[in-house]
Amino acid sequence: MFKGEFSGPLAGGVYRRAWTRARKEVLTPHECASPLGRRVYDNRNTCLTEWLNNRTPPAQVAEWAGTSVALLLTTYAKVIDG
Repeated sequence: MFKGEFSGPLAGGVYRRAWTRARKEVLTPHECASPLGRRVYDNRNTCLTEWLNNRTPPAQVAEWAGTSVALLLTTYAKVIDG
């Protein structure tokens, strides 16, 4: 998505440092100390969980996530409400 200094991909550490600074800027100290969005990848998990809990068809969620329905449901079955 973003290119590094020599047109290659950015290192994971660059993303982590920027994400850590951003969390401190927008979250309260209590929220920042919590696991809320601790890693950039956590946002993906939250999004997939929300889609599934909002009754988006699992096949559609799996397609958007770039995974199989079986893996999606195995991974997220414990967080689907109802």
